[in-house]
Amino acid sequence: MIAPPEGWRRVASVGADVYANPDRSMQIRYRSRLAPLRRVASIVEDVLRELPEWRTRRASARERFATREGEHAFGVSLIGAWTDRDAHRYIGIVYGDDSYDVLDMVAFGTEPLEARARVLLHSATLQLGVRRRRYFHDCLPAGWHGHATGLTTHWFPPTFPARPSTIVVYPANPTNERPIAVYQAMAASPAASGGELHELAPPAEIAAKHGLEGLHWQLCGVTPGRPPVVRDLVVFARRSFTYALQLDSLHHADADACAVFFALARSVEPVPAGGILAANAASAFGHLV
Repeated sequence: MIAPPEGWRRVASVGADVYANPDRSMQIRYRSRLAPLRRVASIVEDVLRELPEWRTRRASARERFATREGEHAFGVSLIGAWTDRDAHRYIGIVYGDDSYDVLDMVAFGTEPLEARARVLLHSATLQLGVRRRRYFHDCLPAGWHGHATGLTTHWFPPTFPARPSTIVVYPANPTNERPIAVYQAMAASPAASGGELHELAPPAEIAAKHGLEGLHWQLCGVTPGRPPVVRDLVVFARRSFTYALQLDSLHHADADACAVFFALARSVEPVPAGGILAANAASAFGHLV
């Protein structure tokens, strides 16, 4: 939800909250809790189709930033015409865990409105609180494909399962734990099924390019009646969140998959803290896991 600017009034609320300024030269349409989750480009295309009187002449690169609550948001600024009059438009999206909100703001005239629209989008509240969170990382090489189960994402190489390696990206967890605590919890789980986990090398420090720091372990898991599993585990910690990622390869280590895994791990972005608006305009974005 958003709080409309002072002096604006609600003009409709069936399926969406629609607000207009006093002289009706600007309009805001806001919809909440839309599902299922979809890509930014698909959402923008649908919003454009919903206003057939609109004609786009020029569109900006989409920008990504965080709301004051720390939720992921995207925005696209457009210049065009609405009912044959020059107009500006801004389409913004705020992502939650399993739904999203959409802001559509249109203004007649040639005065840019993206600064106003961005402030409104930044102030949007989903009221989801502190919880496990998705986060961004860079794209994987061509051919790798992902499968999401809840907030966890599995990445598989092109020839899987003939090439039995899997990267698992777990959601950021607000546990206030250090990396060693995550490792100890994971190391204890094989014992429940009669297995063992052995360290192949001492833990090593690792840092991501966006400021996260943590530890890397290389392990071998052995369970009776099953092939051995070589596991690379990376755990970062920052503020209250821990970020765990692992690469599992059956029988023996997969050097190429390991290179992919470390590139992915070093590209992880921390969960946004929210607060002061800091827009980051860019034309290419990574995967939101």
